[in-house]
Amino acid sequence: MKITRILPALFIFLALVIAVNADVSVLSNVENIYNLNERFSLRTSVSHIEDISGYIKVNADCTSKNFDYYVTPFDFKTAPQELIIPSLTVTGEMVGNCNLNFFMLDLSNNLLNQEFIKTFEVSNKLNLNVVLEDYELSPGESLFVKGDVKSIRNLELKNTLLKITLDNGSYSFNLESSNIKKEIPINEDIKSGTHLINIYVEDANGNSASRDLEFFIIAKPTSLKNLINKLEFSPGESIDVSSLLYDQAGDLIENDAEIKIFNSKNELITQGYNKLIYVLPQNSPPGTWIIRTFDAGFNIESKFNVGELKKIDVSLENGILYISNLGNINYDDNLKFSISGEEFSRDILLKPGEVKKIDLSKEVDPGVYDIYVKSSSEDKQFSQADIPRSDDIVYLTGSAVNDSYDWLANKPALLILFLALLIVVVFFVNKNKRMRQTRHDMDYQIANVRMQKLRK
Repeated sequence: MKITRILPALFIFLALVIAVNADVSVLSNVENIYNLNERFSLRTSVSHIEDISGYIKVNADCTSKNFDYYVTPFDFKTAPQELIIPSLTVTGEMVGNCNLNFFMLDLSNNLLNQEFIKTFEVSNKLNLNVVLEDYELSPGESLFVKGDVKSIRNLELKNTLLKITLDNGSYSFNLESSNIKKEIPINEDIKSGTHLINIYVEDANGNSASRDLEFFIIAKPTSLKNLINKLEFSPGESIDVSSLLYDQAGDLIENDAEIKIFNSKNELITQGYNKLIYVLPQNSPPGTWIIRTFDAGFNIESKFNVGELKKIDVSLENGILYISNLGNINYDDNLKFSISGEEFSRDILLKPGEVKKIDLSKEVDPGVYDIYVKSSSEDKQFSQADIPRSDDIVYLTGSAVNDSYDWLANKPALLILFLALLIVVVFFVNKNKRMRQTRHDMDYQIANVRMQKLRK
């Protein structure tokens, strides 16, 4: 326990004794940091309490390497002596922190004095300060890099290598000074968006620096196209159109193109932006339709074809057949009708969207029938269809007269009486008409005489 307390005190005592017996002063300046292949020397003043021969040793204790870089015999004197230590060249093995130590030894290699001179750093990095003149560019413009490169202690440099890498292209320059100002051309077909440019500098001693800078390429629209789901359509199908805008690199970019669809009569049917879906009506006119698209100064046309559709629909309601043209061309056909064995036909000419009515109550007596309709392309059947009595006034009058005639035909006396009454009614109607005409003529003559008197 006592020994452990005595040893530290002994070491302190020996150090004080050595310090008293010898003295070392560093007369030159040592920098805090150095680049590779830089050199520095030491100018020192050395003295000892007595004249004695021995050695001087200077040691560099670095992060990755510890070595004595200078050892020489020396006769120590009581009077201070100036000693110049040869230059130390900084190498790559010394990168990191280094402690510089000065040792005084006697001929028996006993330590006379040890002096810590300084801690310094060794770096293989240069100071690179660069910027871009513009950070947003259009294709085909030039990229300007400017700045400077200096040593780790901001000393001017000469004859350094500058290498600029952009995408897959590399540009090398020899810098005669620390200043950097270079122009890099931008390709016309460069991709849009963010790009990375690397600036690398290296001196002849292996010291280097590198910086990455980002810049943005503004998309330049170069072509506009229409994407259509197909080129041949029938009425009732959907047209799906998308506008595609390409940039200088052939890549798709966002667009808000206006899309207009015109039919074969050059009539505007519908319009939208960027994407348009349109269902062709059944009566869409056949022929060549046009899609006109506008954006970014482009005006393009695409064409598609709408085919012909010949189609009718036959329906029955309250004894009336409704024949509708559901196609997109004129419907011209002869329809044949069969109503419980009774047949007749009609020539049907309908424009697209037009409807024709056929009142079956005018063709057959009221009742329940099986009805067949036959065209050149299709048949339609209505089973047990109810045909009511027609509500047409002509039809009703004729029917009533016909029914009355049938009843009177079975009763001759009543028939003669009916005819006699009819003759009397006609006679008195005509007589009354003649009397009204005579009275009208007399009134006109009297009024004419009065008018002549008034004029006199």
